[in-house]
Amino acid sequence: MQENCLTPANVVTGNMPEQIQFLVPTNPSACSTDNTTAACCPSGVFNPVYTQPLYFYQATVTGAEGGKANLVIVTTLNDQIFAYDASEQVSGNPCNAAVGYSYWTRNLITDLGTTGDCNSGGAGEPIPNPGQSLPTAGVLSTPLIYSTGQVLYVVGGCESTADHIHHWYLHGLSLADGSDSFTPIDVGNGVYVPSAGGAAGATTGCTVNCTLGFNAAYQLQRAALLLANNGELFIAFAVGGGTGSSETDYSWPYHGWLIGYRVQDTLDTTATFAFASTPNYDSTNTTTSCSNVPSNNNANITNLCGLGGGIWMSGKGPAIYTSGESTYVVVGTGNGGVLAGGSLPGWGSSVVSFLQGTTCTTTSSPSQCSPIEFYTPRNYATLNNNDQDMGNSGVVVTDTLTGGTSELVAFDKTGRGYVLNPGSLPGYSTSDCTGCKFEGSLTAPGTTCNDGTGGGPCDSISSPVYWNSWLFVWPRGEDLDWCYWDSGLFSCQPNTVTYSNDGLEPSGFPGGSMVLSAACTGTDCTLSNSYAILWAIATKSTAVPYVEPDTDPGDFQAKLKAYSLLAAPPQTGTPNFSVDEIWSSPAFLGSIFAQPTVINGSVYVPTYDKGVEVFFPEYQNP
Repeated sequence: MQENCLTPANVVTGNMPEQIQFLVPTNPSACSTDNTTAACCPSGVFNPVYTQPLYFYQATVTGAEGGKANLVIVTTLNDQIFAYDASEQVSGNPCNAAVGYSYWTRNLITDLGTTGDCNSGGAGEPIPNPGQSLPTAGVLSTPLIYSTGQVLYVVGGCESTADHIHHWYLHGLSLADGSDSFTPIDVGNGVYVPSAGGAAGATTGCTVNCTLGFNAAYQLQRAALLLANNGELFIAFAVGGGTGSSETDYSWPYHGWLIGYRVQDTLDTTATFAFASTPNYDSTNTTTSCSNVPSNNNANITNLCGLGGGIWMSGKGPAIYTSGESTYVVVGTGNGGVLAGGSLPGWGSSVVSFLQGTTCTTTSSPSQCSPIEFYTPRNYATLNNNDQDMGNSGVVVTDTLTGGTSELVAFDKTGRGYVLNPGSLPGYSTSDCTGCKFEGSLTAPGTTCNDGTGGGPCDSISSPVYWNSWLFVWPRGEDLDWCYWDSGLFSCQPNTVTYSNDGLEPSGFPGGSMVLSAACTGTDCTLSNSYAILWAIATKSTAVPYVEPDTDPGDFQAKLKAYSLLAAPPQTGTPNFSVDEIWSSPAFLGSIFAQPTVINGSVYVPTYDKGVEVFFPEYQNP
C-alpha cells in the first residue's frame, strides 16, 4: 500500500522503538475506565491475537474528543474485541509500558444476548482444544469494517459449556460503542448442500435426494472475511476439532465451506450462498474410486472421496475480481477429495471461482452454489498424498498487466506457482500446469530446504505479496523469491537477502508473513520510482509459533523486520536487485500467519503475548 511517512531513511535501527502497546487483558471488565489499574495488564494468562489489526480513520466514537477518533481494532482467541485510540497513550499505567487507550471492549460470548448463553443449553466459552495446536478458538479470522456504515463485521467461535455444542456467530458491531447492529447470526445453522451420500448432518447411507449439512464441530473459521460490493458477506471454513497434538491432527469428516449472508440494505439471517468443496461423502461406501486426501493424516479413513478441501488460505480471505461487467469471488482449497471427470464433483486442492450474485437454496431442500469455473492441477493426487495442497496461500488477483489482463496467482506447498487467466480456468487439468504463466517453479518439488529440518519440500505457505507487476514470495527454508511480469509471464528467481544473523529470519516456519509499503513520488508508484519497504514477521527457523508456549517460550520467538527495496532497477527485461535488512524489532511470541498493518506512519504488529505492538519513528505520532 502507499505509505509516504515510512521510508528506508527513517526506518533504521535506533529510530523505530516500540512506542505503544495495545494490551489485551484476560478480564477487561476488571479494568478501570482509563486502563490505569493493574487488572488491565496481562498477568501470564495468554490472550493471543491471531488477526491483522484494523485501522479506521476518523471514526465516529462515543466519548472521543470532537466525536471522532482514529481507531485500531484488536481481536483475540478469547472472543474479545478492543477499540483503541490509534494515537492516545494512557499516563500513569502500572504495566511498565506505554499503553494505548481503549474506547470500548466487547466479549462476544458474555455479550451474546441477554442471558449470556452460547446456546440455550448453558453458558458458553471460546471453543476449547480446537485442534491445529490452538489453545482456544474465539476470533480466529481477520474481521472487516464496512466504512460507509462504520460497522465491524466479526466472527467468533464458542462452545456451550452445558451441551458442548460448537457455534460460529457473525456479529455486526458499531464502531461508535461496540453495540450490536443486528442480532448475532449462528453461521451455518440449518445450511445444507446437495450430496451424493449421507454425511455429518444428514442421513447416513442416503441414496436419493441426499444432503450434506454444515457441522460447526468439525470446522474452524480461519480465513479473513470478505464483503462483496453487492452487500453479501462471505465466511470460509476449514478443518477443526482433533486433539491438538499435531498440525496434521485433523477431525473427520470436515469439508471446505463458503457461506454467504446478505448484511447490507435488507439483513437476511438465512444464508444466501453455500458451497461445500467436498460434498459427496458417504460413510457407508468404501468402493468409490477417487483421489484420497493424505493417508498420513488419518490412516483409519478408507474412503475420502468427499472429505477435506478446507478453505483456510493461511488466514487470507476470499479474493474478488471483475471481468467485463461481471464480478467474481475466488478461493483456494486445501487437501481434499477430487473426482476428476466423474459425475460427483469434488474441488480439493483447487482454485474455485463463483459469479457474484449467484443465489442458491441453503435449507433442507438445497441447491449447490456451483462454481462458474475452477482449476485443479493434474498432479492433485500427489499433492494430496504429501500434504502439498495448492490452496494454502490463498489467491492473489493482480492488476491489469501488460497485455491488458488481470491474473489469478496461487501456490502449492512445493513452491510451484500457478498464474491463471480468469474467465478461462480449464477445470480438471490433464497436462502439467495447464494455464500456468510462471517461468519454472520457485523451488523444484522434492528439493532439500535449509530450514534445519533435514529436507522435504520447500513450503510456500504464507501468502505472497503482489505490487505493480512484482510478486514477492518467501517460502519456509528459502530466501525471498521475486517474480516480475515480462512478455506475458512471471519470470521468477531466488534473491539474496542481507540478514542481521540473529537466528530469526522469515525462512522459519511458516515463511515470511509479509506486507509491502511504498513512499511514492507524486502519482508514480512503480517500484523504480518508490521508496519501498517489505515488512516480514520472522520466526525461529524450526519453530511452529502457534501453540501455547508453556514449556520453552524461546522456541516461539518472532521479530518484525523491514527490508529495503530501494535499489530497484528500471522495469525492463529481467530485473535484478538486492534486498537489505534495515531494521528489526525486539523479540515477541509470534502468532502463526498473523500479518502486520502499515498505515499512517506506524506499524501495528499482532503478537501471542503482548497484544498489539506499535512501532513508529521517534518524530512520528500514529
